[in-house]
Amino acid sequence: MNKLLVLPVVLVLCQSCSRENEKDFLGAANVEMKVYQVSPAVQGTLLEVKCEEGSSIKQGALLAILDTLPFSLQIREINANLSQISHQLSAKEAESAIARNDASSAKRERDRMKGLADKGAAPLQQADNLESQALSAELRAKAAALNLPAFQAQVEMLLARKAQLELNLSRCYVKSPCNGIVLVRYRHHGEMALPSAPIYEIGEYDTAQIDFFMPEPLLAGLSVGGKVRLRLDTPDGKGDFLPAQVTWISNTAEFSPKNIQTRESRNGLYFKVRVKCANPSGRLKRGLPVEVWR
Repeated sequence: MNKLLVLPVVLVLCQSCSRENEKDFLGAANVEMKVYQVSPAVQGTLLEVKCEEGSSIKQGALLAILDTLPFSLQIREINANLSQISHQLSAKEAESAIARNDASSAKRERDRMKGLADKGAAPLQQADNLESQALSAELRAKAAALNLPAFQAQVEMLLARKAQLELNLSRCYVKSPCNGIVLVRYRHHGEMALPSAPIYEIGEYDTAQIDFFMPEPLLAGLSVGGKVRLRLDTPDGKGDFLPAQVTWISNTAEFSPKNIQTRESRNGLYFKVRVKCANPSGRLKRGLPVEVWR
């Protein structure tokens, strides 16, 4: 008689435990990843496309190389122009120095002759001639000095152009913006790469994101920064739990979201909640169904 009562008692206890555990259940959703559309910053022919779909990559890893020859040739041309202008600038600086020296000598000679003319020891005509020569020398010195800024401006312009070309040259080496997995490869060797056309689509795997909906009564016990758990299905049915954190809660309620299918919940108000979970091992995959628990 006692043995017959064991099964009902066990069932009651299991049902009681199940109902107790269900209080910690918050919602279910699929894992999402931050996705990057990796495009080159410059236009060029693809010389190398290094990664295949499904490859795991680290942040900063080299993904593709564009043809660098057009930029290299332009830099060589600018270097030649800089060398030419530098020689011209040196010549103009020498001319300016000579002109200043001539003007200084002409002024000294003028002052000396003027002193002699004032004493009657030299003719006034000679003093007037030296005055004109001194004025001419001073004007030549000023003209030579005015030429220098124009050459210096040309040098600055070429240096700025060279810096831009060197930047574009470095951009021919396309690198990964994150730790992730290559989801899609859009381009192949020999094709033209454009800034508006991605070469790869990369999913960031070191942090997974889950967006789910919570009914309004459960929201009171949840806040941004709060800790939750993600449950993953396992073959034994027990499931594994991973720690996660609430990063965002919508300020606006949604009425009966389409992905809420239970009859009891169709007429309730729901809030969208986002949690993030560290995923260094890459166990959480994009699209993997998970449950969110307290």
